[in-house]
Amino acid sequence: MTRRRILQAGDTGRAVCQDCATVVPVTYCYRDVPFREMPGSAKGILSGTCDHCGTVVLIPAQSSPHIRYWLEKTTPPVRLMVSRAEMEIFDAALAQIHRRLVPEGRGSALIYAFRQLSQDPALRERITNALPAFQAEISSILQRARVKNLKVPTQQLRLSLSPQQAIAIRDLAGTMGLTLSDLGRAAILVFREAEKDLSAEQLRKFRADVLAQRFERVG
Repeated sequence: MTRRRILQAGDTGRAVCQDCATVVPVTYCYRDVPFREMPGSAKGILSGTCDHCGTVVLIPAQSSPHIRYWLEKTTPPVRLMVSRAEMEIFDAALAQIHRRLVPEGRGSALIYAFRQLSQDPALRERITNALPAFQAEISSILQRARVKNLKVPTQQLRLSLSPQQAIAIRDLAGTMGLTLSDLGRAAILVFREAEKDLSAEQLRKFRADVLAQRFERVG
């Protein structure tokens, strides 16, 4: 078995530099490397830099774990704040699909709904139009509780996501013009509306797709 070469600062090589538009000599050193798809950078990454212009032109495979560490460190977690009134509705909708989804599959169900909203413009429009009525319904439930001096707790749902998933969810919230918490409410609506909007065959497929997800507990 061939042992992979372990690069160190000061090692040299050759590579194409896009800025110089030619093959250039490269020297490995530690640099801060900007992320491509989000603000921030990975700190102190062993990189191959162009000897002519100083641009990073190579990142060896051995640096990948360090880049992943900085991605996870600098990507804010996705936290959704919803009332327990909304969670009761969410859990009831999930239980209609399969009792195992409550509570073990809440996180997976939310991620599934986010993906559906991202990929299906018609669903996105339908849920966006239905969201104000849902928000008004929840406000009415909370108001009835306040009148009787009853407290409805707020629950924080923190999703365990890769940096790429977190970025995609924030982009989806921006596309829909929603806060993250309202995006969570939109995801709840995906499940609540499914039984009303889908045919029996579509509903069977919807249930199968949801149950195929890796279960993740939140809340």
